[in-house]
Amino acid sequence: MIDAARHFARQIYLTANLFRLDRLAPAALASWQLQRLQTMVAHAYTQVPFHQRRMQAAGVGPHTIRSLADLAKLPTMTKADVSAATDLLATGYDETNSLRESTSGSSGQRLQMYHDFDAYDFYTACTYRQYAESGYRPWHRRAYFRWMAFPRRLPTERFGLLRRYFVPISASPEEQLASLLECRPDLICAYPSTLLTMVRTLPASAIASIKPRMIEVNSEHISADERALLEQRFGCPTFNEYSSFELYSMAFECRHRRMHVVAENIILEILNPAGDPAADGETGEIVVTGLHNRAMPFIRYRTGDLAIASSERCPCGRSHPVIKDILGRRDDHILLAGGRSVSPFLLTGIMLALPQVREYQIEQQTLDRVVVSVITRAAGAERQAFADAIKQKIRAIVDDPGIVIEVQFVATIGRGATGKRRNVVVSPDIYQEQASVQNAYALV
Repeated sequence: MIDAARHFARQIYLTANLFRLDRLAPAALASWQLQRLQTMVAHAYTQVPFHQRRMQAAGVGPHTIRSLADLAKLPTMTKADVSAATDLLATGYDETNSLRESTSGSSGQRLQMYHDFDAYDFYTACTYRQYAESGYRPWHRRAYFRWMAFPRRLPTERFGLLRRYFVPISASPEEQLASLLECRPDLICAYPSTLLTMVRTLPASAIASIKPRMIEVNSEHISADERALLEQRFGCPTFNEYSSFELYSMAFECRHRRMHVVAENIILEILNPAGDPAADGETGEIVVTGLHNRAMPFIRYRTGDLAIASSERCPCGRSHPVIKDILGRRDDHILLAGGRSVSPFLLTGIMLALPQVREYQIEQQTLDRVVVSVITRAAGAERQAFADAIKQKIRAIVDDPGIVIEVQFVATIGRGATGKRRNVVVSPDIYQEQASVQNAYALV
């Protein structure tokens, strides 16, 4: 049974403490992380059979962790490991003292996980700290685009504080506009694709009438052009954050638009194809270790997401590591013969530049076939010319005469179970069949 008042009070305390940790010197922050890492590794080794078995097989254990660098000696875990494991839940944890959740399955694997209630308090505190950085204050109204309404009100909402409003992802752009105009939010939290569909569908004057103070986007990559479009139409700054169901808050943007790792919640590694830490400016896979969830610890979890490493220090004064850019899923890259791969953002940039496009999805079905589904304003004979233009632009990027590119005009494009949309989808079979390019990081 959740004691809502106790947990809310704890969230407020943790939020205040995060503002203090924000300004720790790099050495002090590293020391803070090491203590929590040692505690989590010891807990995982003694209470989670999955981790104990894998550490013993690798000849490591809690005694191994003498410094943060020693984390690299522990084995990594993958989505496939989590999906197949039956012994990843820690001893003493169940649905009475933790919350069971599942991912949307948009990566091809639907994962079930548990988060203990105290870990959830910390996740919430990280979110409050993140919102405050973008200018949010407790008396502001927040509109959340979600698949389901909030199960309960926060205790503070009766006093006009931390108010939340639900906007259905499944609703039409017109219905979403009506919901936003009714609640008049100061902060809008949404997937980029949802807001981009609104601005491409509704009159500019309708979007401008919402008047939010700030926007927080999540769960999908947003390009510089897409961010500029949202900021122009909504008339406010747009901030990005990086999170997951497995570990929640992982990185967020400060006012200087630098993406900071949430170092109090996770330790984040960016590993190149050789498994070594990526150098400054190098692309690698994001691997994360959670520092708080004792119910189901994630230690060196390979996310499948790509990022560009950075050694930059941000002028905001935080000592938290900075990520140059988060590029999205490794398996969203179009694969070509010979091991080349094409970044999805080159393709999404093409589609964004076409004013006739309302919504789209690019799907690589086989190594030599790409299907582009488009919802468009174009009609009649204009459609064929439009389809030819799309093919020509994509072919110029792909630069492979062996690939067949097909354009189809559709009425709707589906979203995942939680409302996410993947603008570029690559069939998992292609990666399984092309083992030689499974770890391709060289982006065209």
